Amino acid sequence: MNILVAIDLSAASSKVVAAASRVAEMSGAEVYLLHVAEPEVDYIGYEAGPAVLRRQEAQDYQREQEQVNGYVKQLTDAGYKAQAMVVEGAMAKTTISEAKRLGSEWIVVGSHGHGAVYDMLVGSHSAALMRKSPVPVLVVPTRD
Repeated sequence: MNILVAIDLSAASSKVVAAASRVAEMSGAEVYLLHVAEPEVDYIGYEAGPAVLRRQEAQDYQREQEQVNGYVKQLTDAGYKAQAMVVEGAMAKTTISEAKRLGSEWIVVGSHGHGAVYDMLVGSHSAALMRKSPVPVLVVPTRD
């Protein structure tokens, strides 16, 4: 059994990883930590921009990978089986695609609780997952 844990690398990610570790403890599941890096909108369908911008994007991607690896280390140090993934794409679509590819039985995600107006105008990653996911989604409240 495995669970896919979608994290956005905000301060809320620690709470999501902690909740996922409890699920893994109860189920013996392997944990796949996924961070979806959204593509730069300006470059979709075009060649990458100047070298300085490409270099900055590569540095950002490396930093994100290191952050996800840090969470994986916390889990493995605590005795859990865990792997890191950083994938570029649209958040909900990529998360569901990776869950299917891995054969995940659960998706764990955080909810920032921005409010109804924000969710209506901008959308909510966790709400999109709940609507479209073929597997159960555990939504972890992350507001203080």
